[in-house]
Amino acid sequence: MNSSRCRAIRLTVAAIAASLFLSALCFAMFALSLMGAFDRGREPAAAEPAVGLVICAEDGEALISVCDF
Repeated sequence: MNSSRCRAIRLTVAAIAASLFLSALCFAMFALSLMGAFDRGREPAAAEPAVGLVICAEDGEALISVCDF
């Protein structure tokens, strides 16, 4: 084989290896997030104040206000 063909094969193998590594890393991060491994030390979401958005239309004008529920 000539050197350009060997280089192309090595580059293709390296790209496939990098792609598989990144896919495995993404899957591992997804699995850890499902198990709740990243939520340690945080306060529960119920302790945060709830904020909602209310949109009203009056006389053709749109009024937007943010309220606590």
